[in-house]
Amino acid sequence: DKYTSEERIAKDDLETITKTTLSCRQSFASACYLHSRSSQAKKKKRESIYKSNTTPKATDEEKITALLDETKSGSKNTPNSSGTNEIKCLEEFVGDMCNAYLEYGAQYDCFTQCMRYFLTPGFPPKIIAGLIQKLRGFLHLLTTEEESNNISGPAIARSLYLSLSGGLPGKDGSKRDSADILDTFSMALKGDDCHLTALHGGYFYLLSVAYIARNLASSSQGCECGVQASKRRMKGLRAEVLDHIVKTATRLLSSEAGRKDDLVQAVFDSCVHNKNLPASFNMNIWPSKNYDSLTWENMIKALQNISKN
Repeated sequence: DKYTSEERIAKDDLETITKTTLSCRQSFASACYLHSRSSQAKKKKRESIYKSNTTPKATDEEKITALLDETKSGSKNTPNSSGTNEIKCLEEFVGDMCNAYLEYGAQYDCFTQCMRYFLTPGFPPKIIAGLIQKLRGFLHLLTTEEESNNISGPAIARSLYLSLSGGLPGKDGSKRDSADILDTFSMALKGDDCHLTALHGGYFYLLSVAYIARNLASSSQGCECGVQASKRRMKGLRAEVLDHIVKTATRLLSSEAGRKDDLVQAVFDSCVHNKNLPASFNMNIWPSKNYDSLTWENMIKALQNISKN
């Protein structure tokens, strides 16, 4: 079932928000970078501060724009890239935010929303991965009270929609996610947060399953190297998590349009409502905790058959 009229995502509003996110992140990165430059400059003499800050360099804005353009296109930043200083400033800011969040901010939903902002598409993979690593063991706190009270309601549906970069790339034309981000989400479900579930992990658990399932579905349509990378990420996950990922990927592949809202609904049906797949899919592929080659090959073939139909 799709959303009811009361719970339906306002797609037009969400698309408008999505289209403006890049400029917003450019402004945010610019503010962090210029603030950092200003703080460092205070250590110098006043005359040096005046000379260096009265006429901002035009290249600052260009470098920040290039940084986020590279992120949007999926390319990586290298130590010699123009965005290195900007990323460092963002890292420092996010690190300070994480410390404050863990000390006293997690009790406030507004602070939680601020932290989740850095998990949305458009920020460099290094920033997203850094935040997840810093909050290991406390990632369940990234769910607001309203979302906890209705774990498949419109509030968390909207949050997931804004946090995902797209639906199925082969259908909606969106870009695939960075390997660094996918690895980080996978490791979070294996490490200190291996106890996360849809109810206990809330927003972060559902987001992680959506990311990995989206990649699995996309990889099953592409090259063998992508399939092997997905296999490596999924190895070591609990049987319940594997089941949620595979069922979500199956539902996404079988959806007509493969949009982000289809992915969100697939996550809810698989992780929260625990709906079984139609018998025609024959996807009972995780009969035990075994993660052998035959089980994996059968699952990939089943996903590929969905794509062909």
